[in-house]
Order: sequence, then C-alpha cells, then structure tokens
Amino acid sequence: MHRRSRAARASTIPAAWAAAVWPALAAAVGCLGCTSQAGVASPPEPVHSDAQALSPFVARPLPYAAEPGWRSRDGEDVYSMGLGLADIDGDGFKDIVVANGNDMTKQPIVVYYNDGTGRFPPEPSWSSADADYNTGVAVGDIDRDGWVDVAVSVGPREPGTVKLGHVKVYRNRGGALEPTPGYRSADGYASVGCALGDADGDGDLDLAASVALEEWYSPGPARIYENVGGALSPLPSWKSARVDHSFGMEFADIDEDGLLDLAVAMPGVPIFRGVLRDGGVISLPREPAWTASESIQVPMFLDAGRLGASTGLVVSYSDFGAGGARAGGARRSGAPGRGAAGAGAGASSTRFEAYAPERQRGPTWRSASAGWGAGVALADVSGDGVLDLIAGRWGPAPPPNALGAPLQIYLGLGGGFTREPVWSSATMTVQETIALADLGREALQSATETFRIEREQAVITLSRPVIEQIDEIRRNGAPVAPRDVASLPGGSWVSFAQRLRPGDEVEVRYSYSTELDIVETNWDTSNFIYYYRSSSR
Repeated sequence: MHRRSRAARASTIPAAWAAAVWPALAAAVGCLGCTSQAGVASPPEPVHSDAQALSPFVARPLPYAAEPGWRSRDGEDVYSMGLGLADIDGDGFKDIVVANGNDMTKQPIVVYYNDGTGRFPPEPSWSSADADYNTGVAVGDIDRDGWVDVAVSVGPREPGTVKLGHVKVYRNRGGALEPTPGYRSADGYASVGCALGDADGDGDLDLAASVALEEWYSPGPARIYENVGGALSPLPSWKSARVDHSFGMEFADIDEDGLLDLAVAMPGVPIFRGVLRDGGVISLPREPAWTASESIQVPMFLDAGRLGASTGLVVSYSDFGAGGARAGGARRSGAPGRGAAGAGAGASSTRFEAYAPERQRGPTWRSASAGWGAGVALADVSGDGVLDLIAGRWGPAPPPNALGAPLQIYLGLGGGFTREPVWSSATMTVQETIALADLGREALQSATETFRIEREQAVITLSRPVIEQIDEIRRNGAPVAPRDVASLPGGSWVSFAQRLRPGDEVEVRYSYSTELDIVETNWDTSNFIYYYRSSSR
C-alpha cells in the first residue's frame, strides 16, 4: 500500500499529540535564552571561511541527481526517524535500518536488505514484532559475537498518560535480528537519540541515551548504560550532572587525547571528555568540559569530524518556543513537502553551525540560509579531501507554519563551509537522519595508517570519517583479534580492550570509498537514497 499524499498527511496529526507533546516541550525549552547570568549575549559572530579559496570541485556539479534514486514504499502513514547503515545479514553489504513511529504513533523497526549491488527493495525486508514510538538508531556489535546489533531509543510518551520511553536493543542472531528486543532499559524517559561508544575504554560498546523528557515533561540527565561482558546494565551507570532536554549525541575523540568524549545536543552542546584517572581507569566526568556560548536556539542533531586543524562539531538547531511550536493544538498551515507555505512572520531564524571546541566557545561557521534544522553528516562528497556538510531540515519555519525542505550540501573549506549550499535536492521533505556509505562497494580503495603511541590511551582515530571496512589491525606486528577492539560500522575510531602504551605501534588496514551514496529518512514521505553518479557506476 502506498503512503497518502503529502497534503493528505497534513490532516492526520492527532489533536492530542499536537496539544500535548511538542507544545509542552516547546514551553519547557522556550526560555533557553533566558540565562540566569546577567548580561550574557548571543554567540559572537562566527569567523566565516568564505574568504578561503574555493575548492576547484565547486566549479563542477556534485555527483548526485536532484531526485532520489530509491524511495521506500512501506505503507500508509509511516513516520521514519532513526537510521543505521550496517551489514545485518552478513553478506558484506550494508543494509538500511530505520526506526519508525517517531512522536506520532507506535510502529516497528524495519530493515531493507542490500541485494549485493547497492540496490534495495521498496518494501522492508524485515520488521520487528513489536511497535513503539521509535526515534534514534545506533548500530554496533554490543555482545561481541561478530554480528551487528541494533540499539533504538523510544520517544515521547503517549499523550494524556505518564508512560515514558526507554532504550532497547535487538540482538543479531547469526544474520537475523531477534523479532523483539532482548534488552530494554529499566528506567523510563522519552528519548530521541542514542549512541554507541566505549565510554570506559575497555574495548566494548556502551550505550548512551539522550533524554528529551522525563515525567511531566521535565528535563533529565543524559545517561550511559555500561557494557559488562557483552550485556548492558539495566540501569544507567552514568548520568550527566547537567539536567536539560537533549536530542542527538555522538562519541568521538574530540580533544584528540586517545580517549572517547561524548557530545550531546542539549543547550550549550556540552562535551563530556574522557579522563584517564589514577590506576588507569577511564571515565566520563558528570560535568561537561566544554559548552558553546549560550543561545536561544535548541540543538537537535550533531556530527563530529576533522574541520581544519582540529576535530570539530557541526550542529543543527530548532526554534522550540518560537512561532507555531509554542501554540498548542494549532493546525499546520502548510502541507508537508510543499516548501515555504506558511513562512514569513513565523520563519525560522536557526542555522547550521560549526564549532572548534579546542579554540573557542562561539561558532566558527554559520550557514546563511535558515530553517528548522534536522540531520547533519560530515563526509567528503566532492573528492577534494576536505569534509563537506550534508544537512537536512524540517522546513523553513517552526511547525506548524511550514514543513518541507530540500536536502543540502555545503562545500567544505577546511575550518568551515560555504555559507550557501552548493547542491540542493529538488525533492522537498521533512527530513530526519542522514548517513553515507558506498552501498554497492563499487569504488572501494585500500589504505593503511600507522600510529606510534606516545602516551597511554584507548582509542585511535583514522583520518577518513567514513570507513567501509576495517580489514586488519596489528599491534607491534601481531594481529589483533576483532573481539579485542570496539568500533562502529562506517565509523573512524577504534577502541582497544588492552590499553595502548607509549612505544606501541598500531597499524590499521582498512577499506574506504570516494563515491558515497546518501541515505535519508523522512517523517512525511518515503525514505530516500541519492546515489553517487560516476562514469564507472
């Protein structure tokens, strides 16, 4: 069955949801700019990178068609959000994992299996037996059995009740996900994002969860569930001291000290930096080591990668508390996917921003174009060796004013990006999550990187942000078993179960691609793939 038209979808929003969930959250976070510190101003005007010489690749069209090359067809009124790319069935090709339901209705997790050429059926190949308000997705081998598991965050509570969400895990049983989650956190909250990473540096994947809402729409701490022997703890082993509404999150070695840090999309975009304590214990302090300058905007999604001379963050923002987002029960004035209807006085002022946490608290770059931000991803899609920004939005204005925007690419300029996008899709959608991979494995190249360790550390980070496959790791000439390291599908960091010591030499041989396809989940319509186009494909 095909989905309804976008115009028809505009009338399907439950009134209870419109009056309860998002307006309450908007009210809760609407005073984020009302800081208690007297005289604190908005962030300083960023240093833009437009003065730098543009890449020669900007003169030629980017290798993506304006219309998607694949669209899912998975039923009527399906609301997709979370996205993961991972080889679920063990055939060597990445499959597409999607979390459906969002804040609208209970729906299943679905997987589209790769046919071995980078193509996918329009209907899901697998669906979970359970249904939830599924939001975020994180993929990785949690139980260390060689198969990729799927972690999912569950979102806003049912309107009119005190029922809360959680995080859960579908374990991979030899190439097939279990039909219902084998793990579910024991505590309750509404989450719209989760991330896998080795928070304690012991060589396995711990699960972090954001907290958009706790009971009665109150804010809550971000949290981490520790992996002990391949099993996640039912209750969090770590909670942030900062209590606020949080959304996306990511593990990365942002300060480049060989320990993973956790960046959280909550006001101030706090970074909790990994610390090596006496006795060799690695942990995350509960207080952030860095926060961005105060802003009235609410961060939604983020990504980390090499921006110029250091590792930086890109962040998308929303207008919670502005315009229609504050008006409980208001109807949408524009149909999803129809673009700028209803914009104008209610137009969003939020922009994409980049930060260099090792240099300053204010943004180093800000997009010229504005709109309610959604998924962001860093990858080199122009082929010049510099990271570009692939970014999505819900629309040009806060809901319910206008919904629907094109996918955009901002060309990387080292420390920042072009202020205006150099490529935009022709299709307008309410975008959610973005991920990239060479889905057909048609342009794989091999690379080897060698790391000479100068201090005790747990993590190394490869120079390319999108890794198709880690082929071999050697430490001081001896092979390291896959079970003795932790990494993520497509991710660039590797965490070691046995601590790296000064004098060690680590060699990593891996596969990467210069021809990345872009996968996008959408709230209002089908999910998309924009395939990389080249003369060889």
